[in-house]
Amino acid sequence: HKDFGEIVRIIKSKRIQIGIVTNGSRLEKIEAVVEELKEKDWIRISIDAAGEGVFKDLHLPKTKVTLGRILEKAKMVKKKNPVVSLGYSFVVVWEGVEINGKRLHPNMDEMARSVELAREFSFDYISFKPCLVRFNESQRETLLKDVEKTKEGRIVEDIKMHLREAKCLAGDEVKIL
Repeated sequence: HKDFGEIVRIIKSKRIQIGIVTNGSRLEKIEAVVEELKEKDWIRISIDAAGEGVFKDLHLPKTKVTLGRILEKAKMVKKKNPVVSLGYSFVVVWEGVEINGKRLHPNMDEMARSVELAREFSFDYISFKPCLVRFNESQRETLLKDVEKTKEGRIVEDIKMHLREAKCLAGDEVKIL
């Protein structure tokens, strides 16, 4: 929003807690007001990857935004205000997930590396969430549609394995949600 900074200042003047969810492409706007944020405020960046190729394939950025640039900016935001909680959001995608006719790039094998990046770039937590797909307006969101039980079991076991590895790498530095 063109008045993002002013909106944040007004909200904070009323002593209201703020949570900001962003794709990270305009972190300079957050950096400009991050000193206004307090201990219970948080910023969560939707990243969903640990490598440039997967990041670009999943997000299809229309500008020259890169994963590396987002991570560097995030670290600067955290350095400018260490009390704000900084989160790395990661929607887990497995082979065969399709949205609006586009097959999404699987990213499960980047879960552990994303934890390493979260540590390296000063994130407080990483949030792993399964990819939910709505197949039409009348249906609820679902994890798996028309997937045989054997394949479903493999997907679940793969996610569990990658999550265990991610938790080991997180140590006490990055909280896993």
